[in-house]
Amino acid sequence: MAPIVLVVDDDRSVHFIVSKIAQTVNCEILSAYDGEHGWQMIRELHPDMVLCDWVMPKMDGLELCHRVKQTPDTASTYFIVFTSKVQREDRIAALEAGAEEFLNKPVDPIELQARLKTGLRIVSYQQKLEHLSLTDELTGLPNRRAFTNDIARELYRAERKKDPLALLLLDVDDFKTVNDTHGHNVGDILLSVVGKAIKKAFRRSDMSYRIGGDEFAVVLPDGDIPAEPVKERLAVALADHNEPGLKGIIPRVSVGFHVKGPNETIAVEEFLHLADEKMYEDKRSRKADKPLQQRAEVATAKS
Repeated sequence: MAPIVLVVDDDRSVHFIVSKIAQTVNCEILSAYDGEHGWQMIRELHPDMVLCDWVMPKMDGLELCHRVKQTPDTASTYFIVFTSKVQREDRIAALEAGAEEFLNKPVDPIELQARLKTGLRIVSYQQKLEHLSLTDELTGLPNRRAFTNDIARELYRAERKKDPLALLLLDVDDFKTVNDTHGHNVGDILLSVVGKAIKKAFRRSDMSYRIGGDEFAVVLPDGDIPAEPVKERLAVALADHNEPGLKGIIPRVSVGFHVKGPNETIAVEEFLHLADEKMYEDKRSRKADKPLQQRAEVATAKS
């Protein structure tokens, strides 16, 4: 996907120049013609970079830059200010507002092209680092930090649009026994199998995470569905693995599933608590199941 660059300027000739240059640096250009419109587009579309004039109607470029940099969801946006102001104090003011670059008007196409290339390289590097910081290395799923960010955002979105939102929490049954009996390498294989089963069992629009140890979570937008079909899909995906490294161990999980209704308002902590309670209810209801070692022996005998 090409990086997105938003141009915010009331001078249409600037948009024309930047659009021509964008063709040489492989990015998509969006346009806004005043600061307020630019702020709305930044919040909704999250462009990778903003090129912004200083002097504009409704909201000037420095105020827009300050808002972007003070808002957590947009603070990492690469911001370039251009203007006809040339005093040293003006440059300092732009940098203090949070701008990464400062370019003089009239815009020099060659200099702008060089600054765009440099900025996009920096943005790409930052995004790779951010991806690594939000990804669980073992399963390839997003990690707890990503989950914490996303669940708050999805809950806000669902409440604003009056949509249902479902949360599934699960942990792996007898995981400590696996580690103690077969070693941590087999435990890692088990977690990897569970991660793959989760990816397989849910829709592309659902968001799956490993949130720590043997605990996983799935956020299901528009998830106003019964719990049992969801659990059944997951059980089928778990049973369908062909990983010989599990040594006959049958992966089993305890699942908690809670749906926030379309007109319901709920805090993140309460949402998590309700799903967590249902997960432990599920775990308590399986205490009569055969211990994991017995299940493994049965599976081995059948193979």
